[in-house]
Amino acid sequence: MSGPGLGFLIGRALSLPPHVAARKACGHLARRVEARRLRARDHRAGSYGPLRPGERPQRLARLDPATIPDDLARRLAGLAENHMAHRFDLLGSGLREARHGADCPGFAGHRYPPGPAVATDPAGGWLAGRINPANLGEAQRLWALIDDPAYRPIDWQLDFKSGWRWREDRYALDQPFPVDRGADIKVPWELSRLQHLPQLALCALLAGDERPGLRAAEDYAREVRAQILDFLAANPPRFGVDWACPMDVGIRAANMALAVDLLTEAGFAPDAPFAAAFCRGLRDHARHIAGHLEWSESGRSNHYLGDLIGLLWASASLPADGESDAWLAFAARELIGECEIQFLADGGNYEGSTAYHRLSGEICAFGIALILAVERVRPDAFAAYDHRTIRVRPPFPPAPPPRHRHAKATESVVPPVALDRLWRAAELARAVTRPDGRFAQIGDTDSGRLFKLHPTGEDAPGGFRENALDAGGFVVAVQALFDAEQAGEPRLEGALAGALTGGFRAAPPDAFSLRRRQPPPPAPSRQGRGIVARP
Repeated sequence: MSGPGLGFLIGRALSLPPHVAARKACGHLARRVEARRLRARDHRAGSYGPLRPGERPQRLARLDPATIPDDLARRLAGLAENHMAHRFDLLGSGLREARHGADCPGFAGHRYPPGPAVATDPAGGWLAGRINPANLGEAQRLWALIDDPAYRPIDWQLDFKSGWRWREDRYALDQPFPVDRGADIKVPWELSRLQHLPQLALCALLAGDERPGLRAAEDYAREVRAQILDFLAANPPRFGVDWACPMDVGIRAANMALAVDLLTEAGFAPDAPFAAAFCRGLRDHARHIAGHLEWSESGRSNHYLGDLIGLLWASASLPADGESDAWLAFAARELIGECEIQFLADGGNYEGSTAYHRLSGEICAFGIALILAVERVRPDAFAAYDHRTIRVRPPFPPAPPPRHRHAKATESVVPPVALDRLWRAAELARAVTRPDGRFAQIGDTDSGRLFKLHPTGEDAPGGFRENALDAGGFVVAVQALFDAEQAGEPRLEGALAGALTGGFRAAPPDAFSLRRRQPPPPAPSRQGRGIVARP
């Protein structure tokens, strides 16, 4: 990957006042120098952060298995069988196995031969020649923590549509984008979001609740643990294709943290070696996101929101220290601000896309729910921090964010205007959804999600086909933030958001309803001036 071209930068500089252009040029140069320094250090000394034995993740998310309906439990059980066999249907691929040496069908007239299969060993010797030398020892130590002798690694670098494979020993910013050769880089990116891990964790929760049609709860817990260790071992920080897009790094961090929370709820608290490796992995994700924020003065998008939700969820899950406290406060402040910027006063998303509207709305809804959860367990979290502990762009103001009054005498750093925008955004998502449960496609089409807790769709001959145009989870997640009647069918996204917020419930705007909008009453006639209400 590379930054903007020289011509673009020169044109941009000429459009600015001289002092602004000079300041930006100095900042750009400083960032380029820092990136080169980091790259040289990662190659020389390795890119994993320091391991802190004894660390344990902080638990925030909880779910009662009774909130999971039986039809969803059956669907999750079926999906879990594919996840455990490392078969995935992503971005129209059909059900494909993401393994080393897989034979792929080809895409857009391009079909690449399978690479070599791997013969794994408990000590991780098979990683030699794949992981760069400076990271190899730690990658092998992580692989050795996998306690399932039958586990086989996922090929995280493979586009299993075309067969093109990226390299895990190549720096993320140097990875090619060979779109002219039929390779879809978004396939490994989508897989690396790890959105299937919370589904496996939910199956562990359901198995403990003795729901029928499920494996033993330990099987699901063991698979989640193994896949996280597999990813961390085979993808050292900033190496491989799956660190190239900060947004995907952020979504991955949130899904890893949620999956481990749900496993803990199911009775499978992380063992000490895994807990330390997991916390170090979250910290590596947070540092990468903080150093590569997709922010711009001239405009941001759902990518920046994806960065922020990952930084927020990772820092909330890490043990409190100066760095994680500052990340947490920064991410909360920025996400709240972006909610007010990226959603307009009528609830529409400024990107003009119903798909991005759904994705950005989910991020903001779950981000605000997580902020409320943090405030419940750590009331001073957004006041007791030192902004100088971290270096981020955009600027991080030193003063804590203001607190706002809400219904039932509650206070929060979340302002009413942000909640109002979300309510209206959910109403808009509901309004553009057709009777078949699919929203109208307007603007750029994207199937991106934050979490896939409650997959909807239909069973087909080739397996379950997800409804990628379903915004119902977003609507009920917003509904859970408000003191209002549940709209539509119960969804797991609403249960999670409600569990995070605890007793907090905002008052919904009077003029809007997530169920239906009532026509306004006729205006009263104005006697004496000849003006009457229109019918």
